[in-house]
Amino acid sequence: MAVFTYATADQVAGLIKGGLSPDRIEMLNIKLVNLSSQLSAWYPGLRERWLAEQEDSELRNLVEAMVVEAGRKFINNPDGMSSETIGVFAYSRFDTEDPAKEPFSKRDLAALEAILAEDRNAQVGSFAIKPSMSMFPAAPMPGPRQYSNSVRRWGRR
Repeated sequence: MAVFTYATADQVAGLIKGGLSPDRIEMLNIKLVNLSSQLSAWYPGLRERWLAEQEDSELRNLVEAMVVEAGRKFINNPDGMSSETIGVFAYSRFDTEDPAKEPFSKRDLAALEAILAEDRNAQVGSFAIKPSMSMFPAAPMPGPRQYSNSVRRWGRR
């Protein structure tokens, strides 16, 4: 079974100072598959739309950049350590609420949601329906058979 990723290890390796060893490339490939699976699960239909997009579209570029950046963060700090001090058991990890531990930034996720929502809000029909001059907002009736927001009286005379 072929695995799917939005970015390759070569794209991430170009951003790593000193390059990557074969073991770290294998670790990075696994992480990129996991990151791509997360995005595909969070946004159903993203994979199909990403594959259907042109090579240099906003959606392809954003998703690719998100996965490359998350892969770069992972390979630079695979254990998720936030700091170290002198002494035994002095290493500390990021808390789960810490945004640095999250693979994708909130800003990138918001941009991705906006791009995906743009497609959902597109016009479906062949022409736009515009309000005509004869449409009036709803208003309460001042009395029986009287319409306050119409130009003429309706009903029988």
